[in-house]
Amino acid sequence: APNDLLFTTELPRYDQGGMLALENWLDAHPDCRLVVLDTLGRFRPTAKGGEGYAEETALLGCLQRLALDKGIALVVIHHTRKAKAENSGGDPLDDVLGSTGLTGVADSIWVLKRPRTEAVAQLFMTGRDTGESEQTIEFDSQSCTWQLQMEPETQARSIERQKILDYLGMVNAPTGPKDIASATGLPYDSVRHLIRHMEAEGSVSRKARGKYEAQNTQAHSQHSQSPDSAMATAF
Repeated sequence: APNDLLFTTELPRYDQGGMLALENWLDAHPDCRLVVLDTLGRFRPTAKGGEGYAEETALLGCLQRLALDKGIALVVIHHTRKAKAENSGGDPLDDVLGSTGLTGVADSIWVLKRPRTEAVAQLFMTGRDTGESEQTIEFDSQSCTWQLQMEPETQARSIERQKILDYLGMVNAPTGPKDIASATGLPYDSVRHLIRHMEAEGSVSRKARGKYEAQNTQAHSQHSQSPDSAMATAF
């Protein structure tokens, strides 16, 4: 683990000074860019009038505002329902424990579904800026990481993405899809379609007149740290 990975095992609940404690901690650590709150159930107010929509919207709204004010990513670990929600129609968001106040506020939601004792899981992701996707991932007990299992078609798309990123990194200047296609040997229509998805994902940025340049891609990896619970909500 990096030296600047910090843990704290004590935090007041939301209605007992928890928000102020979080804000003070962030003020004391101005270089912090990511906070993981594990779990929401240990931070939310003790049950009084139930877990209503208004209460959960207010709680998540305050956490979102804190993340925006401090310029950080705030990931909240939560749980899914033990039984499937009635009339859910298979929507993964209906499996999130609590009201729609939780999923309605978050900018991005990841739902991890894994049968007990199984290493392979399904990761559903949705967000305001990312669209929706579902990936098959497998847990590696030796490294304690999740590894993406890619289908052949997905693998090919990943190779195409990397070719585009490699070329943009080499030219180090805004470049249009036609020039990218010509230099990489990829079909123009494929480049034009794929690069729009890459822009939405944040791996490239669009400049004037439909030209693109690569962003920092070191953070994009097929491995991610194991979450402790079934649902992560990112603000």
